[in-house]
Amino acid sequence: MRYLGGKSRIAKPLAEFLTHVRGDRPYLEPFMGAGHVLFEMNGERIGSDANLALMRMWQAIQAGWMPPECISEQEYINLKTCCPCALQAYAAFQGSFGGKWFAGYARDPSSDRNYIKNGHRSIRYAMPRLVGVRLTSQDYRAWVGINGFLVYCDPPYENTTAYGATGDFSHSEFWAWVRKLSQHNTVLVSSYHAPVDFSPVWQIETHTDLQTKSGGKSNRTEKLFQYQPY
Repeated sequence: MRYLGGKSRIAKPLAEFLTHVRGDRPYLEPFMGAGHVLFEMNGERIGSDANLALMRMWQAIQAGWMPPECISEQEYINLKTCCPCALQAYAAFQGSFGGKWFAGYARDPSSDRNYIKNGHRSIRYAMPRLVGVRLTSQDYRAWVGINGFLVYCDPPYENTTAYGATGDFSHSEFWAWVRKLSQHNTVLVSSYHAPVDFSPVWQIETHTDLQTKSGGKSNRTEKLFQYQPY
């Protein structure tokens, strides 16, 4: 599914590293988002996100729901202000420019491309990978009391485009939460940068969909950081 900041390009190698670190511990993603990494993991898994509509969508897909093949622009506009539901989340991401929450109805002026229907392939991929996954909608801070987990966090990146679905995000509060959670769990955070008491433990070169001034793609180094106090 189209999703701003999703890890579709690096999900497999990232999941391989997480699996190596994990051992037989339960696995938690408190920022599930598009679920690209979670779908590559096995065993006991929890997927959570503060976006209630998004998690209702994943719960519906887990139960066998498939979204419609077409959502008109007027339906898209109406869904923006409806109660949180599976269809709202699907339209908000898959039907939006750049996969950003209701960032404008996606269309390709040079073709008749159906962005809504194009998302069905990723939904069919997700269905069998959601079997046995516990899905819930909670703020990441609700998980502070857990013990013995591998926790993979893919929060909104600092100094990048805001997600727009769950309000403002305090990065300083997030890093403080990771420090606390790391006392009884292994916590790995996807980011380009981190505070000085965090060290990179894995990285991979990738690129974004943003165009450079020369017309090429913008290259990035995705990293996983872990709290390592001095």
